[in-house]
Amino acid sequence: MALRSDHYQFTRITSATTTQVKSGKGILKRIVVNVPVSTGTITMYDAQAATTAPIGAITSTADLRPYFIDYDLKFANGLNIVTTQAQDITVVWE
Repeated sequence: MALRSDHYQFTRITSATTTQVKSGKGILKRIVVNVPVSTGTITMYDAQAATTAPIGAITSTADLRPYFIDYDLKFANGLNIVTTQAQDITVVWE
Protein backbone atom coordinates (compact mmCIF):
# COMPACT_ATOMS: atom_id res chain seq x y z
CA MET A 1 0.00 0.00 0.00
CA ALA A 2 1.49 3.34 -1.02
CA LEU A 3 1.59 6.39 1.21
CA ARG A 4 -0.82 9.13 0.23
CA SER A 5 0.97 12.43 0.75
CA ASP A 6 -2.32 14.25 1.44
CA HIS A 7 -3.26 11.79 4.16
CA TYR A 8 -0.30 11.27 6.51
CA GLN A 9 1.74 13.71 8.55
CA PHE A 10 5.26 13.39 9.92
CA THR A 11 7.33 14.41 12.90
CA ARG A 12 11.11 14.48 12.74
CA ILE A 13 13.04 13.81 15.96
CA THR A 14 16.80 14.44 16.14
CA SER A 15 17.69 14.24 19.82
CA ALA A 16 17.38 12.01 22.87
CA THR A 17 13.98 13.18 24.07
CA THR A 18 10.33 12.40 24.78
CA THR A 19 8.02 13.69 22.04
CA GLN A 20 4.23 13.85 22.17
CA VAL A 21 3.58 13.32 18.46
CA LYS A 22 -0.23 13.31 18.57
CA SER A 23 -3.00 13.48 21.16
CA GLY A 24 -6.02 11.22 20.87
CA LYS A 25 -6.74 8.55 18.28
CA GLY A 26 -4.62 8.02 15.20
CA ILE A 27 -2.53 5.67 13.11
CA LEU A 28 1.19 4.99 13.40
CA LYS A 29 2.16 4.33 9.79
CA ARG A 30 5.95 4.10 9.81
CA ILE A 31 9.16 4.82 11.71
CA VAL A 32 12.05 5.88 9.45
CA VAL A 33 15.53 5.77 10.95
CA ASN A 34 17.34 8.32 8.79
CA VAL A 35 20.66 8.40 10.67
CA PRO A 36 21.04 5.35 12.92
CA VAL A 37 23.32 5.23 15.94
CA SER A 38 25.22 2.18 17.18
CA THR A 39 23.24 2.07 20.43
CA GLY A 40 19.90 3.46 21.41
CA THR A 41 16.21 2.68 21.62
CA ILE A 42 13.08 4.18 20.10
CA THR A 43 10.00 3.34 22.18
CA MET A 44 6.47 4.08 21.00
CA TYR A 45 3.58 4.48 23.47
CA ASP A 46 -0.19 4.60 23.04
CA ALA A 47 -0.45 7.28 25.72
CA GLN A 48 -0.20 10.98 26.54
CA ALA A 49 2.89 10.21 28.64
CA ALA A 50 5.62 7.62 28.21
CA THR A 51 4.52 5.55 31.19
CA THR A 52 1.90 3.05 30.01
CA ALA A 53 0.68 1.10 26.98
CA PRO A 54 3.89 0.60 25.00
CA ILE A 55 3.28 -0.15 21.34
CA GLY A 56 6.81 -1.43 20.85
CA ALA A 57 10.49 -0.62 20.86
CA ILE A 58 13.24 -0.54 18.25
CA THR A 59 16.77 -1.22 19.49
CA SER A 60 19.66 0.01 17.36
CA THR A 61 22.45 -2.28 16.26
CA ALA A 62 25.92 -1.76 14.85
CA ASP A 63 24.45 -1.89 11.31
CA LEU A 64 24.37 1.84 10.58
CA ARG A 65 22.33 1.94 7.36
CA PRO A 66 19.05 3.91 7.19
CA TYR A 67 15.92 1.76 7.41
CA PHE A 68 12.19 1.96 8.08
CA ILE A 69 9.59 -0.17 9.83
CA ASP A 70 5.93 -0.12 8.81
CA TYR A 71 3.45 -0.43 11.66
CA ASP A 72 0.06 0.46 10.13
CA LEU A 73 -1.66 0.27 13.49
CA LYS A 74 -4.21 2.31 15.38
CA PHE A 75 -3.55 3.98 18.71
CA ALA A 76 -6.31 5.22 20.99
CA ASN A 77 -4.85 7.64 23.54
CA GLY A 78 -2.03 9.44 21.75
CA LEU A 79 1.36 8.76 20.20
CA ASN A 80 4.36 9.37 22.41
CA ILE A 81 7.92 8.58 21.22
CA VAL A 82 10.96 8.24 23.47
CA THR A 83 14.48 8.19 21.99
CA THR A 84 17.41 7.29 24.24
CA GLN A 85 20.18 8.53 21.94
CA ALA A 86 20.44 11.48 19.57
CA GLN A 87 19.41 9.91 16.27
CA ASP A 88 17.57 11.27 13.26
CA ILE A 89 14.16 9.60 12.88
CA THR A 90 10.92 10.45 11.12
CA VAL A 91 7.57 9.29 12.52
CA VAL A 92 4.84 9.01 9.87
CA TRP A 93 1.36 9.17 11.38
CA GLU A 94 -2.25 10.17 10.92
